[in-house]
This record gives sequence, structure tokens and C-alpha cells, in this order.
Amino acid sequence: MEKYILNIIFPNLNHWGYYVLLFMTFLETSAFLGFLVPGESMVVIAGLLASRGILELGDVIWVASLGAIMGDTVGYFIGRRFEEGFFLKYGKYLFFKKEYLAEAKSFFDKHGEKTTPDRTACSSSWI
Repeated sequence: MEKYILNIIFPNLNHWGYYVLLFMTFLETSAFLGFLVPGESMVVIAGLLASRGILELGDVIWVASLGAIMGDTVGYFIGRRFEEGFFLKYGKYLFFKKEYLAEAKSFFDKHGEKTTPDRTACSSSWI
């Protein structure tokens, strides 16, 4: 039975494997779906398939990168658009508490400036 299933799946991986990889990496890095979608596992499986000659390694790299960048961008714009109002309204459905938001705000108020690069501190040897 397993060989029958594998004989159906493997020939179609040359074409559909890249779409599945793009979709999974996109969903993993976009809004809140990283908990539900195994994007890293998909990248590892795609790498294994590339080592077997089923997928092309170069294509796996750029497709996984493109999916992750697109998903990250969509997640950023969702967060930018809805901000904390989304969490306050729908957080209970995502197991998110208001205390978490207050904790995150205080953390970034205290440590957020560390993430902003100080342009004057760059030495000329780095440039």
C-alpha cells in the first residue's frame, strides 16, 4: 500500500512540490499560522527530496526563501494595519490574554531601542 501511495506522490513532486513548499513556508511565517503549519519540516523534507534528485536544490532554496519573505511581509502588514486592537478584540480566540500585550509593551519600552541601529556608532572600518 505504501509503495502504491509513493508511486502516486513522487512523480507529481517535480511540479507540485515547489508550490507546496512555497505555500507552507508562506503560511508558517504569516500571521499566527506558525503554530499550525510545519514550514521548517517542509524545508527539511524538500532538501531531502533535492538530495534524491526529485527536486532541484537551487529551486528549493529560492522557493522556500520567497515563501518565507512573502509570509513575513504579509504578517508585518497585518500587524501594522490592525495593531493591538486585533489582539484586544480577537485575542480570546487565539488564547491571547491582555496581560501578554501589556508585558510585551513593557519589554519593548525597556529594550526596544537595542533593536534600532545607531548610525553614529558605526566605525568606518565596517563600511
